[in-house]
Amino acid sequence: MDMVAVSCQNCGAPLDVPAELKHVTCGHCGTALVVRHSGSVLFTEMVQQLEKHANSMQVEIRQLQIQQEIERLDREWGDIEDRHRLPSKYGHGDVPTLELAILIWIGGGGITIACAIFFQAPLWLMATGVVAAAGLVIKLLADNYERDRKEYLAKRDRLVEEAEALLTRYQRKSSSNRLSC
Repeated sequence: MDMVAVSCQNCGAPLDVPAELKHVTCGHCGTALVVRHSGSVLFTEMVQQLEKHANSMQVEIRQLQIQQEIERLDREWGDIEDRHRLPSKYGHGDVPTLELAILIWIGGGGITIACAIFFQAPLWLMATGVVAAAGLVIKLLADNYERDRKEYLAKRDRLVEEAEALLTRYQRKSSSNRLSC
């Protein structure tokens, strides 16, 4: 069995280990080590550092996944919001709101009163029906928009909270590991 000389990554103590060995514990400080072979060079790495690096990579990967999910969700919301927009002659209409429905009812009420004063009963009754229907349609569209908007914001908030919680847990774990070393 061929023996090779390596040094402990933690305390620097010389170690003689079999050439084919992959893991060793330092007899001086008790640190768990991984023996690495890189061409003709042998060196050790502390298992704890490797685990820390692997945990860090897992956190970073999950954060990237969450970021991609948020970006995808934002793109989807842009498409949904565009479908909710009211048509306009310039092509960029506004989203329906309760305020718009109220404005239609108030403005339409003024038109209805003018029709009642200056025209016969059938015309102002018809104007009242049209105004009420238009306001109701806008109100229903506004309700649908708000429902979809709240759903989007709730999903987005959950993803942001998950990313923040993940980072907090990792930072807390990293700081407790530094304290214990």
